[in-house]
Amino acid sequence: MTRRRKILLAGGVSVLVALSGLAWALPEIVRRAAVAKIPEITGRAVSIEDVDLNLLTGRFAVTRLRLAEREGPETFVALERLEGRLSLLSLVLADIRLTELTVSAPALRVIRTGSTAFNFSDLLPLFLKRDPAEPPGFWTFTVDRLWLERGAVLAEDRA
Repeated sequence: MTRRRKILLAGGVSVLVALSGLAWALPEIVRRAAVAKIPEITGRAVSIEDVDLNLLTGRFAVTRLRLAEREGPETFVALERLEGRLSLLSLVLADIRLTELTVSAPALRVIRTGSTAFNFSDLLPLFLKRDPAEPPGFWTFTVDRLWLERGAVLAEDRA
């Protein structure tokens, strides 16, 4: 075997090992990034037990996601498991397309704190468009099939 082939083989093996390491570490990187970014966006504490990703099939799963109340240790939203499948081909067309999404054991705690105020009122501006004159974004989001399993909503009126 020539020296050039040995170098190419060693380089190829090195790239393969690096990609394998990245694929192995990626779920933990995604989990840590989400746990760091979600509180910045929402102003609420979050915990995620585990994230699973399969880059070849587009399957993902998030286990035991908890979003805290604005104030206090109580849980606002809890999900036992969120799993789905992302169509990787649709990303080429600027469409985040979930061909299936399953939300297992979601629990939502809704509290009315005033005549028109709720414990989620601070989150509404994150979902509502602020400037109607602004054109819509380039990316679209589609969910083909959605399953909700064993969900619960706890409502409390403190007003």
